[in-house]
Amino acid sequence: MTVETTSKPKTVTIKNAGKKKTGLAVSIESENASPPVFAVTSECKETLAPGQSCQVSVTFTPTGTTEQTGALTINDNVIGSPQTVGLSGTGKAPKTKK
Repeated sequence: MTVETTSKPKTVTIKNAGKKKTGLAVSIESENASPPVFAVTSECKETLAPGQSCQVSVTFTPTGTTEQTGALTINDNVIGSPQTVGLSGTGKAPKTKK
């Protein structure tokens, strides 16, 4: 992805495999990046019924050509919360015109 260009969204599917409603809170953290290089572009409802799933979409807008990392954090009311998905990407320098 070229520096300062936003990627197409990548999705993470979240499913409630339990027998009770699951409360959700989705957040994203970018390490050492200001402005943040990862962004949530779509989120799930606040609760998922048993068997229900949803997708969270994340975009990447690199600010430089070094590796940039972050985490998508999914807070819910099940054992092991929160769950995290590691995020990383490296920007490419823009092409120069000759």
